Amino acid sequence: KAKTAFALVHSLIKVDFEYDFVMRMGCDLIGSRVGLVRQAIQTGATHMLFLDSDVYFPPQAPFFTSAIQQLVNDDKDIVGADYHFRKFPLQSTVTPLSDLSDKTQLYKVNALGTGFLLIKLSVFEKIPEPWFQFSRNKEGEMISGEDTYFCVAAQKAGYDVWCDPNILCLHLGTYDY
Repeated sequence: KAKTAFALVHSLIKVDFEYDFVMRMGCDLIGSRVGLVRQAIQTGATHMLFLDSDVYFPPQAPFFTSAIQQLVNDDKDIVGADYHFRKFPLQSTVTPLSDLSDKTQLYKVNALGTGFLLIKLSVFEKIPEPWFQFSRNKEGEMISGEDTYFCVAAQKAGYDVWCDPNILCLHLGTYDY
């Protein structure tokens, strides 16, 4: 989407790191995520940023800082932003560890969406494949997405999952959720 492309370009204008831009399209979400991770590992990258095509992070006042640079500066193994599912009533993709009244600082979570998520590639060395998978009940119905599956696997491997509440992130649809 145009908003996502604009946010990406704007966020990469003044970063202090090198990056490669790789895009995968198709209906196989899990295969795309796994393929992107494998490609990043092969190129010797240090981090993997997942950015879904329907996620938008506008430049943020007061200094119009880069949301991507902010995630890098957070210096966590796994860190992302809070945004809503594309449905009403609005519901966050973040599953917090506990009820937090003050969400102005980085905080640990059980899970968060991979729509805007930065992961150090060293994490994938300690998590057995499959890194991403849908969890289903006995009837075959999906009970959690590939992002929750990844976060749970990362925590089992000893990693914390973090949310940066200072990044405004929207999920694009018929409404900006």
